[in-house]
Amino acid sequence: MDAVLNDDHPLALELASLRNAIARYQHEAHATSVKLQRHSLDTSYALERTHALESENSLLKAELAVLRAHPEIPPHPAALQVQELTIAHRRLSDKLTLTEGALLEYTAELAHARSDVTQSRHEVEATRELAERLQTELKDAHAKERELGRKARAAEEERKLSDLVVQEYADLVRNLEGRPRPSTPSASTFSLDSANNNSSATLVDSLSEGKSGLQKLLEEFNSETERLETEVTNLQGQTNQLQTQLTAESRRAEDDRVETAQAQFELEKHKIDDNTAAKMVSRYMKFSQSSTDSLQKAMEGMKARHTATAATLRAEVEHLQKALLIERRQSEKLRHALDELTEDISREAYGRRREIALRLAFLGREEHLAEGLRRWIRRAREAFERALHVTSNNQQEGASAPVIGGVFKAIIRDADDLLDSLNGQPSAEGDPLGSVARIVVAQNAASTLARELQAETDRRLALERQWAQYHSTTPVVHVKASVKAPVIEVFPSSTPDVFSPVTTSPLDELKISPLTSQLLNGESTGSPSSRKLSLLPELLQVQHRYDSLQRGFRDCNLSLKDMKKDLSGFPHGSEMVLVLQKAVERLDDYNEDVRVELEIRVTDEARITSGYEALLTIPGAMSDEVDQEEMEVEIQAFVDGTDKAVAKAMQLFSRKLDDLEHDIAAVKRSLHELASTEEPHLATTPANPPQSTSPAPTFGSVMTSPRLRQTSFSHPRKASDDSASGSPDPFASLGLRIPMPAHVVPASPPQPVNARQRVASATYMLGLGARSTFGFPSKPSARSLTSAVEDAKSGEGDPDSDVE
Repeated sequence: MDAVLNDDHPLALELASLRNAIARYQHEAHATSVKLQRHSLDTSYALERTHALESENSLLKAELAVLRAHPEIPPHPAALQVQELTIAHRRLSDKLTLTEGALLEYTAELAHARSDVTQSRHEVEATRELAERLQTELKDAHAKERELGRKARAAEEERKLSDLVVQEYADLVRNLEGRPRPSTPSASTFSLDSANNNSSATLVDSLSEGKSGLQKLLEEFNSETERLETEVTNLQGQTNQLQTQLTAESRRAEDDRVETAQAQFELEKHKIDDNTAAKMVSRYMKFSQSSTDSLQKAMEGMKARHTATAATLRAEVEHLQKALLIERRQSEKLRHALDELTEDISREAYGRRREIALRLAFLGREEHLAEGLRRWIRRAREAFERALHVTSNNQQEGASAPVIGGVFKAIIRDADDLLDSLNGQPSAEGDPLGSVARIVVAQNAASTLARELQAETDRRLALERQWAQYHSTTPVVHVKASVKAPVIEVFPSSTPDVFSPVTTSPLDELKISPLTSQLLNGESTGSPSSRKLSLLPELLQVQHRYDSLQRGFRDCNLSLKDMKKDLSGFPHGSEMVLVLQKAVERLDDYNEDVRVELEIRVTDEARITSGYEALLTIPGAMSDEVDQEEMEVEIQAFVDGTDKAVAKAMQLFSRKLDDLEHDIAAVKRSLHELASTEEPHLATTPANPPQSTSPAPTFGSVMTSPRLRQTSFSHPRKASDDSASGSPDPFASLGLRIPMPAHVVPASPPQPVNARQRVASATYMLGLGARSTFGFPSKPSARSLTSAVEDAKSGEGDPDSDVE
């Protein structure tokens, strides 16, 4: 609903004029300050540059004077070359003379050596032929010797056999004649006599034995001959081996002679060089002295020039060091400024979440009051109808019926007027039920924000047109990359001084006006494609993506408020009631944090949608290096919800809503069970549990500490003594999915204590436990809301806050 109020109201006109004057003077003062700072900075830089140039000029003048006083006079190269060539010529002449003498000597020695080699070759050939002939004769002689030896042994055996036959024959004759045998018979004779005594067959046996002995003797002789031939063959092999060794030794001796000759040649060469150097010493001394003098003069000049240059460079180094120190100081100042700016940015982000939380609290208050008034009107109407029915039946009190009806109608009319004023519909300008000043201020602030948003949008569009024209005139080759949609942050110059429920509305109704109609009606150089135009209506539907989630979390908020009312009717001494109250408070904080995050997500996506609309509708917004098809696919993924960030956000918020609804149902079930029992108790809790002396950790500190989050939310808290070490977690029986803080059951009813200063990290200050930090109680009242608004105004360090 919109508040109907004329723009020509005196208060509205006064506020508008004051705001315009302040904005103009602030703009002029800011521009003047920036120009003054710029001119001051340029002047200081110019003065520093002038001083540096003056000092550098003086140093260069001094260096130039030194260089002119000590000119660089290098020695003429022709004189040095003539002297060096003369010395080289004399050296080469001496070496040539010595080389010619050595060559003549070596030539004579070579001729003699060649003749000696030829003579030695002939002698070796003759000696080789003689050796071969002698070896052949030696072989023939050995063969003849072996043949003669065999013949001699055969003849000897035949002679022995003949002697034996003759002896046998003589013995036979003697036996026949009857003559006695000789007195000293030999062995053979004795054997023949013994044989004759036997029979005539003995002679035949003796002949066969002699032949066998002769055959055995021949075999022994042949085996000995074979052995000797084998030995001769082995000796021949050894002779060949020795011949090979002799050849190798001859070659090695030849190599040694070559190396010896080379060493002698090198020795002669060094002797020649030494002789030449000794002869050149006297001639070189004069040349060396003159060269040394000229080099000494050149070194003195170079030393003076180097000293002057080093002094100049040293001065430049000192100047650069001073400049470096100045730059370091400036960078340190910039770093401090960046730190302060970072603090301001974090404060702005914190203020954004804080303002959204305030809005949600105001919305909850309005909805709560509106629902209470509706119930009041309904109950009053029902009571009026019952009273009217009773009085109509009672004939004696019939005259009082119009009076009662008038009273009830007046009550109902007043309630309707109050409800209309809460919904932002004042009946008249001078109506005492509405605050005209607050309405005017809120409308003025809204119009100011709209104008600033329009100005920022126009400036953004102008910059994008300039960027497109620049890329169309100056093509630059870049690597193909995906361009994200621009996200524009709007920072108004001031915030509304008074927060009124009249101008407060759900954040899903605060929409950024689409740029489609504005951009399509403006001048353009081209028209977007049909596919781009088809994406524009789909982009407009993105803003309703989270409506079901917002309604779900709002219903959860109403359910939690109803449970708080139900819990307030139970006695406070019950332990189960305390556990349920802690659980409901934790779920309420969790719901509020999620709602704040969801509203921020909706606002961010609205800005991204605005950027995509600008890319699709402005001709030339996408430069040549941007892949238009890829950008359209990215926009389509954003619209369909298949984008990673959007899908992740939807999944996260859906899971949180599911967990919250599950936990609310579990708490409701426990609450109904508690209501149906007369003496609620927990069977797992001991009779007198000990009370912790230290305060329980806050939710923000628990959520920002992984160790506390794992121990406090997953396991029961351990007491200081041994008596309570086995007490389980009181929230475990509820079956909750959302982590609960550590719970310590007090021995007596809780007493009101002063709220301690909460110390939490930046993550906690940006949304976790925001309800407790902002100072909102479980049941908001008019006084608590007023104090919260005053705290918000006083805690806002920077007047420029982000208003969604």
